Amino acid sequence: MKLAVVVDTFPRWSERFIARECAELLRRGVDLSLFCLKAGALPGGGADPDFAGLNERCIELPRCIMPRALSSDHEDAELRRRRALAKKELGLSAYAKVQCAHTLANLLREGRFTHVHAHFASLPSTIAWIAAHAAKLPLSMSVHARDVFVDAQLLEEKITDCARVFTCHARARDYLLQKCRFPDERKKIVLMRHGLPLEQFPFLPRPPSAVPRILAAGRFVAKKGFETLLAAAGDAGLRDRDFRLVLLGEGPLEKKLRAQIKRHDLGAKVTLHAPASGETLRAFFRQSDVFLAPYETADDGDSDGVPNTILEAFALGLPVVGTAAGSMGELLSPQTGTRVAEKNPAALAEAIAAYLDDARPHVAKTQAARAVIEREYDLAKNVEPLVDLFSVQHLGRTNCDGNN
Repeated sequence: MKLAVVVDTFPRWSERFIARECAELLRRGVDLSLFCLKAGALPGGGADPDFAGLNERCIELPRCIMPRALSSDHEDAELRRRRALAKKELGLSAYAKVQCAHTLANLLREGRFTHVHAHFASLPSTIAWIAAHAAKLPLSMSVHARDVFVDAQLLEEKITDCARVFTCHARARDYLLQKCRFPDERKKIVLMRHGLPLEQFPFLPRPPSAVPRILAAGRFVAKKGFETLLAAAGDAGLRDRDFRLVLLGEGPLEKKLRAQIKRHDLGAKVTLHAPASGETLRAFFRQSDVFLAPYETADDGDSDGVPNTILEAFALGLPVVGTAAGSMGELLSPQTGTRVAEKNPAALAEAIAAYLDDARPHVAKTQAARAVIEREYDLAKNVEPLVDLFSVQHLGRTNCDGNN
């Protein structure tokens, strides 16, 4: 088995679920390489155990400025059809983008890969969809949130041609089932939730601090709801309360968030902190008393699936106050945490005040939250559908080749 994993940007702080999945596959003996459309970077110089050993397995596909055709030796009618559909979908930028498929197909052949797996229903899987056919390899795909609901490309075509399509939450699974054009395609859609390496996340409930420490984490983008959170922190009901709030992340809204902190006179209570990785990230969770997840649906329809930040908070025994935006309701329930309406600063402020008044009801829910993580979000268990698929595909190719 030799697996090619196609992603967008790697490494990327907000997509450690991909790194964890790849690390678990390597532990299971799957030989894999990552092919990324763009090289990324990690905070703190890249010292993150979740990504350890993966950078040297990652190849950045070169960007092509002038269009080139795939080698005529490998051209067929289906390949021409796929490239034409991709170019129609992508518009004027297609000629440069689709050329990555040419490079990827050659690398797949030269590296004697046996399977292609793409993350995201957007450009990475479009390139993988073309290249896998050119290299005559089976294809599978994992879809997540924005990529399937906002940025999806040729979704019905990919469902038809993929051996499996994995989703990390039920909302995406149900959406894909509606996109199936043929009855047999429905069995290709597999719910495979993200998982945590639980040995790295011991359950450690703690007594509340004298001055409550509140943590929120994520990219500084609209769907994370940090503008709503800062509006709640400046609410009259919290104005005289003593607490410390850390917003952990970075992104295009940082300047706007800083202006909001200044406008609400929150400088003594609220700190914006750069992203942290590995043990440093887990230390932020362990040193906090409550985790806030004010995530919401952005104006363009973008919303989260099941954020890994909530998984990590639950696993470590940290109470969570958040919303049911996107697919968060699949994890955050009245039994596991506190849920408020999205885009509602007053409701969020009321929930924060309730925690500050008496943390005990919130802390009491952490045992149930940890039980959900152990039952449904254990990485070692959740990766099994991928391992099974790759094993079956590999055995099928081995038998066809006549090898033992």
